[in-house]
Amino acid sequence: MTHLGLELLILTVSLIYFGVFMTQNFYEQGKRAHLRKNIFCSKSLNNPYCLAK
Repeated sequence: MTHLGLELLILTVSLIYFGVFMTQNFYEQGKRAHLRKNIFCSKSLNNPYCLAK
């Protein structure tokens, strides 16, 4: 394999791992935000900012 092919392979693999890491990070942030909303809405029953789930 030439040097260019090897560099492209390494770049492709690193971009894939970077994408997996970022996707996991966004997913965890969304899960935490949803949990905060559920805790906030469960403590206050008559809050107009809490819409039906």
